[in-house]
Amino acid sequence: MALLPSPGNRLLAALPSGDFDLLAPHLQRMSFGLDTVLVRMEDQFEHVYFPVGGVVAFLVEMSDGHTVASTLMGSEGAVGALSVLSSSRSPVTATAYVAGSALRIPPQN
Repeated sequence: MALLPSPGNRLLAALPSGDFDLLAPHLQRMSFGLDTVLVRMEDQFEHVYFPVGGVVAFLVEMSDGHTVASTLMGSEGAVGALSVLSSSRSPVTATAYVAGSALRIPPQN
């Protein structure tokens, strides 16, 4: 069995090849700079992002108005993955903590 090239994201790489083959034609590579906002809290998800480089921070607004980073994610995860199950709004703001790139796909594909 021939090895397939890695998509660069460990979550995508863990998919069975048949499942990944269904997604691959719809994935778009994009770059993001430091502090690029991928999705704002309460916005509808327009894309699911699979980071392949860089780091994404999930920012949560506290009741006193301060913002804290609750999670840092790299190439092991996805931003907005649960939005494929139903149309949803983001509970956090996802922003680039370290510049990089991602593969993205609209949640309805």
